[in-house]
Amino acid sequence: MKMARRRLVAVNGATFLIAMIALSDRAGAQFYGYSLQQISNYVISGAAMGPVSSNSLTSAAQLGSPSGSAAQIGTSDALESYVGPPLGKPAENSFTQKGLTTPDYARGDALISTAFTTKGVAEADLVSGANSGASGSWFALFPVTVSTRGSISLSFDFANELDLSHPGASAGNVMADYSFNFTIQDGSGLQVFSSSPTNVNSSASVVVPNGIVFRPSSGSITLSTGTLAVGTYTGMVSGANHVYTFNPNGIIVQAVPEPSGMALVGVGLLIPGAAFFIRRRRA
Repeated sequence: MKMARRRLVAVNGATFLIAMIALSDRAGAQFYGYSLQQISNYVISGAAMGPVSSNSLTSAAQLGSPSGSAAQIGTSDALESYVGPPLGKPAENSFTQKGLTTPDYARGDALISTAFTTKGVAEADLVSGANSGASGSWFALFPVTVSTRGSISLSFDFANELDLSHPGASAGNVMADYSFNFTIQDGSGLQVFSSSPTNVNSSASVVVPNGIVFRPSSGSITLSTGTLAVGTYTGMVSGANHVYTFNPNGIIVQAVPEPSGMALVGVGLLIPGAAFFIRRRRA
């Protein structure tokens, strides 16, 4: 079984060549987004839960200042993906806000701890013209054995947050989301239960200048299946965080290489515009 992969794709440009972006109206064109999801105290009732097998993925990309992209894949702990000023990079597995500091940056991180606590974060702060995006995603599989015909329940605690701001007067937008899903498949691979409750799924956007969204959410939840026959099933929990920012102002200019570099490249690089896409597909 494969987890849906989140991708940040740059179009209308050369993938690994450097583009320089001219800053435009730093005070009036800042776009910030933060998405956090932390889930702990997973408990399965009505069945015996087996060992957890996990995977995680992070990514970050931007045409900002600096520009670039990063992606990491891990089992329980994908390394943080970060694009931005080196001195501004948050510590590994830091899920607290970096905030409106050292723009432009984008970062994503994901972790499944040994105590079966799951965390994901995506954050971006964009001042320069162009786009940025980041994601942190994870999934965990585990066998569940039903010894007596009946229902299975999954309970957990959650602490989530969306924080978006567009404090300037210029056009542009910032979007963020987090998601969670719990599924159960029988021995033949048939899905017999799926739930994505509203409490742990949310999205927001700010497209109006001077807009702000602050949406914390915490609590406990229990998800229960219908009646299941005796047997062994596969449970899966998965989650993802995304942030996307777009600033149409500012000028993306040609990176001027040295003559020797120009001979190697063979052609100058001019990127008149670019767009980043975050495509999410749930397992």
